Amino acid sequence: MRFYHYHPPLPEIEELYHQKKPTEVTLEQLEELRKPPSYNTFQKVLHVIYFIIFGIPKIILLALFFMVAGPIFVLACAIWRAFGSAPNYRPHLQRLWSYIARIMLFILGYYKITYHGQIDPQARFICPNHTCFFDGWYFFPLAPRIIGKKEILNYPLLKDVCEVFEGIPVDRSKHTGVSHILLESAKDPKEPMILIFPEGASTSGDYMFRFHLGAFLSDL
Repeated sequence: MRFYHYHPPLPEIEELYHQKKPTEVTLEQLEELRKPPSYNTFQKVLHVIYFIIFGIPKIILLALFFMVAGPIFVLACAIWRAFGSAPNYRPHLQRLWSYIARIMLFILGYYKITYHGQIDPQARFICPNHTCFFDGWYFFPLAPRIIGKKEILNYPLLKDVCEVFEGIPVDRSKHTGVSHILLESAKDPKEPMILIFPEGASTSGDYMFRFHLGAFLSDL
């Protein structure tokens, strides 16, 4: 399965096409790669005009939708917990959030998402690249377990999303047994697939970070 929303330029150096090991770069080179693009005056003015015409209405519409949909989801989760967090109701909450997330993406401009191919029924992990905050949102309809920084639990709505999708929070400052959770979940075909961003952080898509160990814990 492939997802198209960003097409980074092909490397001009042919030896980068078939790398078998990461390219060593200095911190200075990495900082240079991570710099945002620069724009001339005409482009800046064009951006401002586009933001006024399209950006502001989108922000207003998104805020209005979120003010309605967010509390509805939080209330639904509260009712679910009040009745003992029954597992058979979890898919309904997952479906509800999938609809909410898709509408929010549509408002932001993701009007069409094309899926190519089918998920391998034996697959246990989804390992996409990470070019923006919304990458993981494409996969909500598949109801995967999501791995994310524990800081997301500080936000009530995201905390509910994490609970509904059986998310796995990661504390980068200490060992919390996440590797064991990943392996045990991968062995059980009844468990949902696990969504993991191997790079551990987002990039512009022009380059990739070295993958974290979690991406290689299991041959599945």
